[in-house]
Amino acid sequence: MRLTWMTALLVGLLTAGAAQAAPRLGDAPRFVGQSLDGRPVDLAALRGHVVVVDLWATWCPPCRVEMPVLDSIYQARRGAGVEVLGLSADRAHDVRDARKVMAAFHFSTALLAGARINDFGEPKALPQTLVLDSSGRVRALFGAGGQPFSAGALNAAIDAAG
Repeated sequence: MRLTWMTALLVGLLTAGAAQAAPRLGDAPRFVGQSLDGRPVDLAALRGHVVVVDLWATWCPPCRVEMPVLDSIYQARRGAGVEVLGLSADRAHDVRDARKVMAAFHFSTALLAGARINDFGEPKALPQTLVLDSSGRVRALFGAGGQPFSAGALNAAIDAAG
């Protein structure tokens, strides 16, 4: 009986760890949560659009450098069906700081903490930017093991995903 309990514990720990693995090329990550302004966010509802997902935090200087680039791309391309979704790695008690940062930008942001469904897990490094094609699959990764972030590279990835 003890072996069965220990086996179940080990399987549970392995399964929990697997669920928190960061999305890779070809994956179709899910996210269901709430935006900083209280609206529901469901990544699946954006299918049919190319979606840029940006993992960031208020305490991450490189994240803050990329955000104006993301906002510029969003404003220039949203009419063509490109969406940008920020996912903040800040804790729930830091939501005021995240709102303050996002006041300067036009794209929606949600907290990873407290999401009902979060296939992005807790990022090991920030920033990370993913480009999802219209079927929701990851087609490009920037930062944290992916390619270097730049406006040109991101625009090329959006074009390729479209």
